[in-house]
Amino acid sequence: LLKALGIPPEQLSPEGYLRQYDAVIERLYPSLRPMPGAVELVQRFAALGVRMAIATSSQRHAFDKKMAHQPELLGPMAVVVTGDDPDVARGKPAPDIFLEAARRLGADPAECVVFEDAPAGVRAGRDAGAFTVAIPDARFGCSGDFSLAHRVLWSLEEWLAELPSAP
Repeated sequence: LLKALGIPPEQLSPEGYLRQYDAVIERLYPSLRPMPGAVELVQRFAALGVRMAIATSSQRHAFDKKMAHQPELLGPMAVVVTGDDPDVARGKPAPDIFLEAARRLGADPAECVVFEDAPAGVRAGRDAGAFTVAIPDARFGCSGDFSLAHRVLWSLEEWLAELPSAP
């Protein structure tokens, strides 16, 4: 990127750019809001006794910083697998991260539902053998091919409306 922009390494090294980028992103974490319906969906699944996992391409240190501001999403998770986990050999679109999350849950991937907002994640979920739901995130544009998804929703609230009420 720096080379394409004509920025010489003595002006800004790749490492320096990444440090600056990370600092800017970290300042945004407190203001990030979950997708509409995400908190309610996680709460309903928890009330129904559904074991859940997060399988994210993010590195653990970045994930932990981001999720420190989202305890209502992280708390109910039985498993978290990040992109830099040593048990994940290949990143998305390879299915490795979802296969590892299912293994740690003690679940057959075919009995899992993957919610994904990116085409590479949809392919990974599908290739893992999970029922894969695409939720293109309008906040980031809805570009990409989501045709591999078993289902495409425009909001997690759509899925929530189809679930039984919590006991």
